[in-house]
Parts: sequence; C-alpha cells; structure tokens
Amino acid sequence: AQGGHRHRDTLGIAYYAFGKEMMSDRGYMWDDPRNAWTSSTLAHNLVTVDGESQNTVNRHSTLELFAVSPVVEVIQASSNAYAQCDEYRRTAVLVKLPGGGDYLVDFFRVKGGKKHQYAFHCNGTFMSVPGAAMRPAAMEIKWLAGMREFSPKIPVIAAWEHDTIRFDVMMLNSVDRLLVVDAPGWRTSKGIDLNAKPITQCIAERVDEKNA
Repeated sequence: AQGGHRHRDTLGIAYYAFGKEMMSDRGYMWDDPRNAWTSSTLAHNLVTVDGESQNTVNRHSTLELFAVSPVVEVIQASSNAYAQCDEYRRTAVLVKLPGGGDYLVDFFRVKGGKKHQYAFHCNGTFMSVPGAAMRPAAMEIKWLAGMREFSPKIPVIAAWEHDTIRFDVMMLNSVDRLLVVDAPGWRTSKGIDLNAKPITQCIAERVDEKNA
C-alpha cells in the first residue's frame, strides 16, 4: 500500500492463466512523467471513487480472511483507501475446475462517494462486448483515448484473447454505463515496453445521481 511501491493500488489484483499474465499491474515508469498514469488507481484492476486515486497518507489494508482447499481459495481484505467511504472491501474466490484451469469470482464492496468506476483490463487483444451498441463517450479522462460507451444489460461479458488463451470478464450486477477505452500499455521506462502499444481497458461505472 504505502512505502516504496508508490502505486495507489491497495486491494489490486493480477491474474495468471496457463503461465500467461492476463490481468496485470502496468509496471513502473519511475520518475518518467507517465508514471502519473501507471501509479494511478484507475490504471489498475480496482474501483476508483469520485474520479480520484486512493489516499496517499496513512493508507493501509486489513487482511480479514484467507482460506485454501483443494477446490477453492478465498482471500478478503479491506482498506481505508478513501476517506469518504465507510466500506472498501474485496473478496476474491479462486475456483479450480476438475479438468484443469480455474475461474475467479470477485466481490468488490464500496459504500460512500458519488461515483464508482470498476476498471479491468487484459494484456491480450480485445475481442468484443457481445450485444453492445457503442457510441463515442462525451467525456475525457487524461491518458485514455478512443473512449466508447454504452448502457449495458446484465450480464455484461467482455472478451480478450492473449496468445490463444480466451479471457472473459462477466459482470453480474447492474451498472449505469460501460466505458471501453484505449489505455497506455507502458510497462517500464526502459527497453521495448517504453512505447508499448495501447491495451483495451473496460470501466464499469455507477453514479449516485441524487448526490452527484
């Protein structure tokens, strides 16, 4: 959370499948100005509250549950990452399939704030969101381009393919809109990843219209 890591990504997760990095942390740009993006909450697989990154002072997390069985692995943690939130808690359940492979069930509970943006991305090629009638998004977020949006019906499935591995994200709860954007693909301030091509990121958004 705090310290040398320097990313505002408490409760963030990464996901590996068949030896491949699928959902990732975007890496380190160190003192490069582009670190403003890679260290931000929205650049991670997390919920961003009110369009701002997590607190940088006195931010900590609490491990609440950790359990492992031959079939299921569970971890739950909470954080004081946002002062306006009474609850910021994630429960991740990894379920192993009988024939090999696994899937992850992700519960992210947030109480407080006016706007919640649940972001997720994959390193592979974005395939589609079946049934989505996308339109240009009438908004701008620094560092992001090609912003499209639609008002989804449940469930929402976003699909990527990474080195022949299919990766699906299914959202079961209702959201006001889903943004599909081109996000920076930088991983490091050195070598070929300095100017890596963009990745596709999805942002599921819910807004409290009464208090917005």
